[in-house]
Amino acid sequence: MSGAAPTQLSDSDYRKRSPEKEFVALSEGLPNDNPGESPFESDTRVEVSKFDSTPNPSRKAAAAAAGSGTVVFAIALYALSGSSMLVVNKVAVTLFPAPATLLFLQLSSAAVFVQMGNRFGLFSTQALEWKKVKAFAPVVAAFVGTIFTNIKTLQYSNVETFIVFRSSTPLLISIFDWALLGRQLPSLRSWLSLVVLLCGAVMYVCYDSAMDIRAYGWVAAWFALFTFDQVYIKYICDTVEMTNWERVFYTNFLSSFAVAAIAIASREHRIFLGADVYVSSCLATTTAVLLSCAAGISMSFSSFQLRSILSATSFTVVGILCKIGTVVVNCLIWDKHATPMGLVALGICLFAGSVYQQAPLRKKPEEPDAIGVEPSNAATDALSEKHMTAHAKKEQAI
Repeated sequence: MSGAAPTQLSDSDYRKRSPEKEFVALSEGLPNDNPGESPFESDTRVEVSKFDSTPNPSRKAAAAAAGSGTVVFAIALYALSGSSMLVVNKVAVTLFPAPATLLFLQLSSAAVFVQMGNRFGLFSTQALEWKKVKAFAPVVAAFVGTIFTNIKTLQYSNVETFIVFRSSTPLLISIFDWALLGRQLPSLRSWLSLVVLLCGAVMYVCYDSAMDIRAYGWVAAWFALFTFDQVYIKYICDTVEMTNWERVFYTNFLSSFAVAAIAIASREHRIFLGADVYVSSCLATTTAVLLSCAAGISMSFSSFQLRSILSATSFTVVGILCKIGTVVVNCLIWDKHATPMGLVALGICLFAGSVYQQAPLRKKPEEPDAIGVEPSNAATDALSEKHMTAHAKKEQAI
């Protein structure tokens, strides 16, 4: 009988070995068809950690457990910012009728805030990188166009008109999600909610007491830009690795140059040289502008943060539901709001928007096993077959 007898281990030796070391010990003394390669290094490689007696929790569960406080804070901050932003902008642009200049003040204040926070060590941001600047160029163009058309819409219409079109955006975004971002088409429930959204929007337009063709022209331009912005910025967040504050800085800093050019081209400086600027309104105007800048910083940060930790469906639902607070505040502070029937139509749009659920991603033909799960049956069978073959060769050699 040839060959050495297999190594015998005592009970104490087994107790000293960890499950991972026991697995490695199984490979000692086995024949190897490929010199320089472990018997288990083949096309059916399985990580040693998969045989650990303690199963590893999934990344999703661990992140949900560790960041529950962050999620609550992000939702609360986004809801507060989203509910107040539209109303604050409406008040600010009414007292300060220079939308491009107002937007420039909001963007530049956000960029300065990020740099001051980085300087005093509140958070860390990296210097501008040309690769990221190029990636953010379309984001900046869409962002500037979206914000500018938003302010122009509020200049000629009430807040509810804008909210109706905002609640209707899933109609087009769901198609682009399917065509460009690899998602499935909406479910029957989602399609019904989109139809109800459209009916509510049509009903609102019919009862709009302050209908202005200029407002609807600006809101149509906003609708197209916002749709592109939602699709492309999701792509950038998934493919360009950046911190949340870096996204805020890139978006606001780069956008401020384009908005400054718009303000100069629009000759908004003539407003400040006019004779209809009264000293009695300076305090109210300054307060409204400062509040709009603070709301812009909060909205910019909370929106990027919420996108990074919540699913797109949850983000859409939170964004639509926070508009309820906007309507309540707008009705309480002044009379520049929709008629009662218009508010009913708006309620229909908000309800339909909250029922809508974004379609899941389409599954790939060959999807790898999730992290922390047991190896597939094919891999396990192949590994067992290799073990049996190795032991059979060893018995023949003995």
